[in-house]
Amino acid sequence: IGTGVLNPYFRHPSLIAASIATLDALSDGRAFLGFGRGQTEWYRHALGMEVGSPLAALEETFELLRQWWIRPWRAEASPDAGQFRVAGWERAIGPIQDHVPIYLAAVGPKALSLAARHADGVVFNDLASISYMEGVIRDVRQQAADAGRDPEALSFFARASVTITDDPEAVCERRKDTVSLIHALPGMEVLLASPGFDIEAIMSEVRRVMRTDEVLERGGNFLDIRRAGDFAEARKHIPGDLMRELVVAGSVEDVRARLSVFREIGVTDVFLATPPKGEPVEVLVEIVEALSEPKPPLPSC
Repeated sequence: IGTGVLNPYFRHPSLIAASIATLDALSDGRAFLGFGRGQTEWYRHALGMEVGSPLAALEETFELLRQWWIRPWRAEASPDAGQFRVAGWERAIGPIQDHVPIYLAAVGPKALSLAARHADGVVFNDLASISYMEGVIRDVRQQAADAGRDPEALSFFARASVTITDDPEAVCERRKDTVSLIHALPGMEVLLASPGFDIEAIMSEVRRVMRTDEVLERGGNFLDIRRAGDFAEARKHIPGDLMRELVVAGSVEDVRARLSVFREIGVTDVFLATPPKGEPVEVLVEIVEALSEPKPPLPSC
């Protein structure tokens, strides 16, 4: 039970430490932290926050959390800390687990290097391509080994909007809006890397018609992008064949086959996305039950 994801700008590391420790107690030692930097343009331009170095903020938060989550639950920032100059702050409670897993939502090489050195794994955003995930898993494991860590101990989570349907084409068309909104953000297009597609050119056109850069420059958020952008025009620039490479949708057999590929490239866990607004949470239960491996029959007497 955990988050996917928190960032150290909206929530100070001390609050993250307390929240996850509380969740760990409530869940009998099953909590984890999904962690990332978020979209720093929003914090700087719209919320008036001092952003500094996002990478440094992540690394300093790692160091503080590890201290707060072992007795005596007291953290002291390193002398060269630039973001969070914590001076011997002691918390009243800590987690049940000896080691609370931290999974980093990382995209670029610097953040992935940080994950290899400090995190317990990586969280891939929705609609990350097989090619991208396979390359990242290989590189992060190698960097972890180079840092003296056990690469096989790392977890790799794929966030997936799994859909059991007899009309996967309709799902692919609808999910183009996610690409237009999320993957048009700075640096996020690398998640789409797939052989045979010029992702840079595709997303350049998508950003243009969605006015993504213009909105971000003035500190706009997703609501502003939705209002300013032209989703219908953006969908025209996103090839259907690319979406078929990214979307997990189809019959039970199709989805199982897709998830098997995830497993083959090293994905260890899959986050199922919450149902669309208005659909009952029982939809998730139905998906899990449909995809579960059939149990062998009990031996007869």
